[in-house]
Amino acid sequence: YAREDTHYLLYIYDLMRLRLVNESSGDDLLLEVCKRSNEICLQLYEKELLTDSSYLYIHGLKENDLSARQLAVLAGLYKWRDGVARAEDESTGYILPNKTLLEIAKQMPVTTGRLKRTVKSKNKFLEHYLGHVITIIRNAVANANAFESIAEQLKKGRLEEV
Repeated sequence: YAREDTHYLLYIYDLMRLRLVNESSGDDLLLEVCKRSNEICLQLYEKELLTDSSYLYIHGLKENDLSARQLAVLAGLYKWRDGVARAEDESTGYILPNKTLLEIAKQMPVTTGRLKRTVKSKNKFLEHYLGHVITIIRNAVANANAFESIAEQLKKGRLEEV
């Protein structure tokens, strides 16, 4: 797959270089492209910082009217997902897509069987951390009181105040 994917890169490079040289006076365009490419390569990618309220900005949250208990589950799973993504050097969406994260938060499954039925499709990270995820959900449900005011603010559409 990788060989097939890169097979034509040198050919494309040659075509683009020739086109740049032919369409510019001297090496002006070619030097400009090399300069811009170098600047892009020097940019440092920084992962988003996880805060106590990061879960509030998940895509799809506003469309779901979540209770305090459901928000607590969402916050716990969001933090878990971020930790696993950093440890595995993967995107959070690959670890657990937002849609699935929200569905688990809405259903709040407290057994492994219910969690598997909620997710429906295979997820190797959920399978690997199944017991841990259930513990997160149970603890979140038990400690949901801290999310009451946030749930109320979300219902009133005043997320900015959180």
